[in-house]
Amino acid sequence: RGGFFFARRRRHARYISVTGVQTCALPIWVTIDGRLIGVGDVVVDGDAQTTSAVGLAVLDCGGVFIAGTDGGVFALNGSRFRGSLGNIALAAPVVAIAATPSGEGYWMAAADGGVFAFGDAGFLGSLGGISLGRPIVDMAATGSGSGYWMIDSDGQVYAFGDARHYGSISDPASSVIAISALAGGYVITRSDGRSIAFGSLSRSWSPEFVGTAVDAFVGSLGPVLVSSRGDLTISSNGRNLLQASTLVAAEPA
Repeated sequence: RGGFFFARRRRHARYISVTGVQTCALPIWVTIDGRLIGVGDVVVDGDAQTTSAVGLAVLDCGGVFIAGTDGGVFALNGSRFRGSLGNIALAAPVVAIAATPSGEGYWMAAADGGVFAFGDAGFLGSLGGISLGRPIVDMAATGSGSGYWMIDSDGQVYAFGDARHYGSISDPASSVIAISALAGGYVITRSDGRSIAFGSLSRSWSPEFVGTAVDAFVGSLGPVLVSSRGDLTISSNGRNLLQASTLVAAEPA
């Protein structure tokens, strides 16, 4: 555990989104008030002054985009603002943001499957106007930047552009919280902490995780999970590299 350090701590924060960069293999995550906390050799420069942060995209170990439920976008750590939905009335709240490989654009996904593209991100399709059985909870972009996936809380995956559909999951006992692009496919993570890979990498991870995961990112180290209490777990090869249950005192439910 000595290889990890916390760039910033904030008490009484409720975590809602965690992500990471495969080239760094370490995560950055965002609190509900837009304050960033870094783990590992990362730089945290600035906060998003919003109480509705729901999505986080990290660019090559540096720049950060934070999305709010109202479609507002905050560009931090040297990333460039490319537009937002902050002054537009949305039919459903924004739930996720994904950046293009160049870092010069991003997509946002809404709970009803709407997709909004900015900068060099191309609009490749959406689920807007289609009646969904479950809300969209996350999105991920392909490595080429010419496609993306969205996933609903029941585990149904929707592919657009050059993104291929490799499979979905359905487990009434555990809702889906995240999808991550990885190794020629994607990884789906459930609220019980289990992550399942589809595509060229066929495997799963079942880390020792206590509580309910609210978001996750699967990178080269393995799953990075965060619970509704602020518990952080990083797992690799069947063992927990880091498990911290007292990082931050979470807000009462």
